[in-house]
Amino acid sequence: MLTKQQQKLLFFIKSFQDQKGISPSYDEMRCALNQKSKSSVHMLLKALVERGFVRKLNHKARAIEVIKFVNQDSAFAASEGRPLKVEENQPSVVSSQSKDEMLAYVPFYGKHSTIFSLKTFLSSPEKILSIPKEILFYLEGHDYCALQISGESLKEVAILDDDMLFFKMGVEAHPGQIVLAVVDDETVHMKKWEITDGKVVLSLGSKYMMPQVYDRDRVSIKGVMVALGRVYK
Repeated sequence: MLTKQQQKLLFFIKSFQDQKGISPSYDEMRCALNQKSKSSVHMLLKALVERGFVRKLNHKARAIEVIKFVNQDSAFAASEGRPLKVEENQPSVVSSQSKDEMLAYVPFYGKHSTIFSLKTFLSSPEKILSIPKEILFYLEGHDYCALQISGESLKEVAILDDDMLFFKMGVEAHPGQIVLAVVDDETVHMKKWEITDGKVVLSLGSKYMMPQVYDRDRVSIKGVMVALGRVYK
């Protein structure tokens, strides 16, 4: 029988492989499980190997093969003390009804104001969020990220302090959308994007706040907001 943490790691590895075509790194597994150190991940992975659920391929990076998979309904049964059903020797097959298959794993890069340093994206995410794909209008082959907004700068476009913003990366932006815009390869702006007279206009959507205007070659759009999460207190 697997512990809940072992189950979670197994689900994450399988889902990551299905989405990305490769195995997750130790750091990605650490973030997904909210572990403070990679040594904890090593211990969990070792337990999965010893129980015959995964196999590590020596001398290869990101080389983890899932050889037995516990579907999520069976995992819930195990937590209630009922028999555990295991699918053997089917590393690439997951039931279409699997709850885990309906989730996307999204890196979360912390809480920020509407302008922050590009270095944020060059470091490891604070954690990995499990988000239902339907919320993100999820498309295979696209990367996503999450950031939490700090402050009320975007309240005119109905984005409030502590809201969680989800972005689809590497897609074309349309005027009026909230985007992640990189300016001068230094700062990231979470703002409303427009093109006026051949210039890029980044604004907070408020008539009381002056927009920022840039030449187009100074700005690159990295992501477009596709969803918002809010906790009511």
